[in-house]
Amino acid sequence: MEPYGAGKRQLVSANGSFAWDFSSGSEVFYNVRAVEHLWVEEGALDPIYTHCVEIYQSVVPGNEYSFQTTAIENIPERDSWPGPMGEQRAKLVEDLYANYVDPLTGGVYDTGLGSGVDLDDYAAAFQLMLWEITHENFAEGADAFEMATQISFDFGAIQSEADSSVFTVLDNMFLTLNDGFLDSANLEGWTNPDAQDQSRLVIPGAGTLTGLAFMIPMTRRRRRS
Repeated sequence: MEPYGAGKRQLVSANGSFAWDFSSGSEVFYNVRAVEHLWVEEGALDPIYTHCVEIYQSVVPGNEYSFQTTAIENIPERDSWPGPMGEQRAKLVEDLYANYVDPLTGGVYDTGLGSGVDLDDYAAAFQLMLWEITHENFAEGADAFEMATQISFDFGAIQSEADSSVFTVLDNMFLTLNDGFLDSANLEGWTNPDAQDQSRLVIPGAGTLTGLAFMIPMTRRRRRS
């Protein structure tokens, strides 16, 4: 059974009361799955890759979920922290996808950082950076470029004691986000009030979910219709 895609567990601390430049020095770190999710839509042949934008909710492998598609800036759909990412954070998320996700599959791919870094490191780093962008309490009024400079895993609402190989990728992602140009990507959000909201790269020609769709995490054996 392979309920998850690439990635691995990493130590993460999440605290919605922390500003982007604050650390208490006594954070509690939890061993969290920083992984890609693989899904099968009823009647579809190919898996769909998504990434979690809501650290405090979950999805359970093998269960069915009904998601509503929405614009990427509308997720996570929560009244409390972190709330919808909005236009400026969405620009950072688009840049992240444009530079680290395969446009043919929608999954994270190896950009060639060298030995000692594998696909699981890339996927874990991607998930950590996505949480940082969507959950961080950036300075009020900051635009996307200013937010990018405030990204850190030593301070703020999302902190991590990640593996050194994962930090190698995170450091590269930080540089890409701060290179002075933000690339665009065709993204959509999936929302469900009782499950983790998801983001994904829309693959040309692969079809796009409209309205409600029943999804299950990918396994080796397909669910019978």
